[in-house]
Amino acid sequence: MESKGPDDPKARLGSVFRWYGREVMRQPGLLFVVVFAAIAAQAGSLVIPVYMRRLFNILASADTSSAVVHQLSVVIAVIGLTMFLRWVFYRIEIWNISTLEVRAVSNLTLSSFEYLIKHSQHFFASQFAGTLTRRVSKYGAAFESVFDALVMSFMPTALYVVGAIVILFVHNHALGIMLGVWSILFVTVQVYMSRLHRPIRIFRSEQDSRLVGAIADAIGNQNTITLFSGARDEYSRLKQFVDRWCAAQLRAWHISEYIWGIQGLLSV
Repeated sequence: MESKGPDDPKARLGSVFRWYGREVMRQPGLLFVVVFAAIAAQAGSLVIPVYMRRLFNILASADTSSAVVHQLSVVIAVIGLTMFLRWVFYRIEIWNISTLEVRAVSNLTLSSFEYLIKHSQHFFASQFAGTLTRRVSKYGAAFESVFDALVMSFMPTALYVVGAIVILFVHNHALGIMLGVWSILFVTVQVYMSRLHRPIRIFRSEQDSRLVGAIADAIGNQNTITLFSGARDEYSRLKQFVDRWCAAQLRAWHISEYIWGIQGLLSV
């Protein structure tokens, strides 16, 4: 953002992520707790199957000696304690994510407004007020989606997959290598499809902003539209925005379904 001129309508993805990153790094304490809790929770998810395997092995032995009963009790206690600690760390993670995101979204909304208000009169005269309002709100709200996807989806999945590969490789080298190769293939395909999908998502977002802007502009000029009997023309104009948004949304949904279908096929 600092590299853009005041009337430049475009912002690069890299600059947006840099601003997002700065807001995250302004809260190092919360970020550390979130990362630590996420790692601890995923560690519990990896430990539980190991002890469940021991539990079933003990039960399958059908040995009722006191030593086996004691071992069984220990395994059950470890599983229960691990599940409880995983739940605790997960709640800690969610609590601190919420706090971090609220602070970051507040700062991003204020900074985007401060940046927007410095634009020239010509810029505001050639833009829908509703569109600009929508873009400011989406800029802050997008941080929540990005951070949630990174911390609650990508990072736990990456930790779990890496841990599963390591544990499987220790027990069986061939299976560990196969799982590692499949994971790399899956991620590569996912990244490739996401890059193909990105222009469609951007176009859908633009149409969404324009639609909201057209509605806000019509509401703001309701008195003028009524006095000059322009309701029919305004309806026709708004219908064009709605049709463009519908086409963009439907295309984005269809592409998403293709991506989910390929992911499901790879997961079979």
